[in-house]
Amino acid sequence: MTPRSLFVLSNEHGQLGFALTLLRGQRFADGALVLLPDALMKENRGTLPVRADSYRSISEVRVHADEHRPEVVFFLSGHGVTGDASLDQRALQRLVSALHAGGCRVVTSDPLLGLGRALTLADVDPRMGTIKHAAGKRWLLRVLLRLQGRNTRAARLPAFEDSTHIYPMAVASGESTVAIASVFNRSIVRESVKKRDRATWLFLLTPDEAACQIALIGERELLRNLVGLARYTTEVGRTATVIAPAPIVERLASLAPGAGTYLPPCSAVEFEQRLLESEYTFYWGAFAFSQLVRLANGLPFFLFDRGWFARTMAPFYSRAVSWYFGGREPSYVDQRQLYSPYVLAHLAEQQQAAHQALLNRWQRLPTPDELVERLVYSALAT
Repeated sequence: MTPRSLFVLSNEHGQLGFALTLLRGQRFADGALVLLPDALMKENRGTLPVRADSYRSISEVRVHADEHRPEVVFFLSGHGVTGDASLDQRALQRLVSALHAGGCRVVTSDPLLGLGRALTLADVDPRMGTIKHAAGKRWLLRVLLRLQGRNTRAARLPAFEDSTHIYPMAVASGESTVAIASVFNRSIVRESVKKRDRATWLFLLTPDEAACQIALIGERELLRNLVGLARYTTEVGRTATVIAPAPIVERLASLAPGAGTYLPPCSAVEFEQRLLESEYTFYWGAFAFSQLVRLANGLPFFLFDRGWFARTMAPFYSRAVSWYFGGREPSYVDQRQLYSPYVLAHLAEQQQAAHQALLNRWQRLPTPDELVERLVYSALAT
């Protein structure tokens, strides 16, 4: 009998990519229902290869859970859902408790890589930690953070501390204080990818990384860099595609209308196609789920910056390098002066051996089907 599962997603595009990867080609996908926030659903309506619906409140999630009667519920990510100010957090806590009490297995992805329980305000840069808030509120938030004291826990996740934390990479259980599970879906590797002629360079700027860059160098300098990157890509005979927040896309279209293709966030299906077809992909932040997709398919990628997470939380970067990339530093380039295609090809070749070693390690991990079966059978045995 196919286990029933429910996926409750935050507004993070990477978590939707993770959910689709968990479900691709798996038996338990037949009994899965994916719930997306309204905004994410609008971008993906009619394109998703799985059964999906939208939700606007925790009460709506609970209605779906009561109707679907899942044996496993995935919150991807729990941090993203708990960080959504529009949702009733007490209702979320009650829902998770009710799921546990009913014998349902609760799973969450964890962008903090198990640091949530130990992270204190002493580990957090208050300037970076508040950049996503309106400018007029940032100073007040920073004052409030100082008043709480350096030893105050910064990112506890009480609703999910008794849940299994799932990671799409090999993680040793001794490195975390919560129950963890590593998983890998071999269908993430596409043989057809290697046969495509790639002439596109893809530049990916998320809202978080855009806010981070604006705080570091200013919006004017960021736009200047983006225009320069697009024009340089054209000059070396490639096609530039920039996926960025809508306001930045509009500015780029007016500043350099013929230098590249500028897109706001698109559907997960379109994004994956562009991701796998580009020769190189460039990021302003490390440790995106799509970087793992590139890595698994032998496709190189480059970073312009460590990114918002690493700049906000001091302990994060070293653990992320260990967990994501097996301890090997990712490849960085300068967004103000991109290397020549020859140099990039050389840097890309240097990535291959390390990436293949990681892929070999990941392929020994349980599949999503195997993970779900273990979770369901262990629930039946207790």
